[in-house]
Amino acid sequence: MSESADPTASAGRRTAPGWVVWVMIVLATIIGVGATLNSWVDGQVLDTDQWVSATDDMLADDDVRDALSLYLVGELFRTVDVAGELEALLPGPTSPLAGPIAATLQSDAVGLVDQALGTEQFRSLWSDVNRTAHTAFVRVVRGEDGALLSTSGGAFVIDLREMLVRVTDRLGLPGTVVDRIPEDAGQLVVFESGQLDKVQQAVRAIDLMSLYLFILVVVLYSAAVIVAVDRRVALRNVGVAVFVGSVLLLVAQRVGIDISVDHLARAEDGRSAVKSIVSIATTLLNELAWAWLAVGAVIVAYSLLIGPSREALVVRKFIAPVMTRPVGAWALALGALGLYLVLAPGFSIHHWIPAVVFVALFVTAVESLRRQISREHAVARSEL
Repeated sequence: MSESADPTASAGRRTAPGWVVWVMIVLATIIGVGATLNSWVDGQVLDTDQWVSATDDMLADDDVRDALSLYLVGELFRTVDVAGELEALLPGPTSPLAGPIAATLQSDAVGLVDQALGTEQFRSLWSDVNRTAHTAFVRVVRGEDGALLSTSGGAFVIDLREMLVRVTDRLGLPGTVVDRIPEDAGQLVVFESGQLDKVQQAVRAIDLMSLYLFILVVVLYSAAVIVAVDRRVALRNVGVAVFVGSVLLLVAQRVGIDISVDHLARAEDGRSAVKSIVSIATTLLNELAWAWLAVGAVIVAYSLLIGPSREALVVRKFIAPVMTRPVGAWALALGALGLYLVLAPGFSIHHWIPAVVFVALFVTAVESLRRQISREHAVARSEL
């Protein structure tokens, strides 16, 4: 059968031209892509627990751990005259050996520090450092405590000095080396105070739009289906649009990783570490994109199931014995929902309003299908 609009589909209701329906679908998809990016920032970049979990994954990555080892060793030997401290400890005739010993120690230290970073002691310290830094970061960018910037001369930093101290102990260096580590050693600058206003404005916009963008997307997609001449075809097109938008997000993530590597990796041997860091930092974005891709596929499948094709009629006839009974229909529907939630990558509901909207749409779709099958089943029985 043709999938052209049913002549009675628009009877008794107001419809819109096809181009208007497409404008709403495309606009909703564009906003949906932005909403997903917004959700990623809100759910991972600005959520301390999620960020600490991501940084823990970073430390577990071989390339990141190797880069961090190089940084810590380099920072230690840059800020402290290790050779001079060793020379002061060596007996007079052997003091000239301090320089070669320090150089050998520096080249060997990277591997030793890499091993140390894999221990529970350093993993715990790494988590604590990132939790402290991120908690302060969120407070600053949300304007709750701008005074925190004063502790680092106006810049917001991740303070790794304690890790430098632990590294010094791990390498067996004398206590005088620890005493010589400057207070500002091991500070990774996240942003300067001059950038604070822009960051705070961005965060305020993200907090404001996290909910409204989602609602706007749902309203636009729903309106496109409601005013379409053929609602089933419009619903299918919505599913295709969601699918395409999800693919664009996955492509954007890949392109973003490549751009970040080109801009942030100062040396060729640091590219792998930067790639790992950005990939882990955008894990939630990847999961959200796959989740929406699965939603798009389900919408397309549903639009085909309620359609006039021979295959759809066969499937509806097959499930009719269950779907014509409300208890059986909802047991089947809830089972399908549970399977979807298990299999759909990254699917999660963080806020109660999106949860209510999702449940409402699911209930509407299932009940509409159940009633359609019941009508068809009743007609089939009357013709016997």
